Amino acid sequence: MENRAIETIKRFVTGKLLHSEFCVELYLQPEIWNTLQAFLSEEMKYTPRHPIWGKCGCYQLLETNAFKIHSAIMAVGIESIYGQTALHNIASALLETAFPDFKRKRPSELHEMELLDSIGLDCIGRKDADTVVISVLEGIPDTFDGKQYKREAKRRLKKAFHMNGKKPDWVQEPEWPIVNGEPAQFVEQSFNGERPIN
Repeated sequence: MENRAIETIKRFVTGKLLHSEFCVELYLQPEIWNTLQAFLSEEMKYTPRHPIWGKCGCYQLLETNAFKIHSAIMAVGIESIYGQTALHNIASALLETAFPDFKRKRPSELHEMELLDSIGLDCIGRKDADTVVISVLEGIPDTFDGKQYKREAKRRLKKAFHMNGKKPDWVQEPEWPIVNGEPAQFVEQSFNGERPIN
């Protein structure tokens, strides 16, 4: 019989637990963090091209936080859209690696982050920015079909975030500044060769 922490992680990854419910379980069962951490091997940590990073896409986030899963998720905000997506992706990739016959299911609540990725606006992030994103998306009529919805979401989000063709290439994870409830305007960015420096 599997331990309770693994069962809970599996329920979250398969969509049987919502993110909010999983957060309650993380509070009630703090050993879940240790279980996730135990799945992350030394080989995975020091092999940027390890197959897990193709499934998860969170190598940079974890590397920045010394490969401590709890610290990484808390650093971006467990309730932020990015934090929710990162937590689900990390848990899924680790379980799929530990249990090869295991299949994940993406919860519908991750829709906003997937949408941002699909329309090329994954540069928007941070808890305050997530509030703006959700507010903008809630204003789009339900009658729009998939393509219309994406087109309208992209148009409205670019307007809300004052994007005129340029977007930031973040050094770490996305952190769009919000000032007095409004997204700051991105003007330009300096580079050292191909690496952004601010």
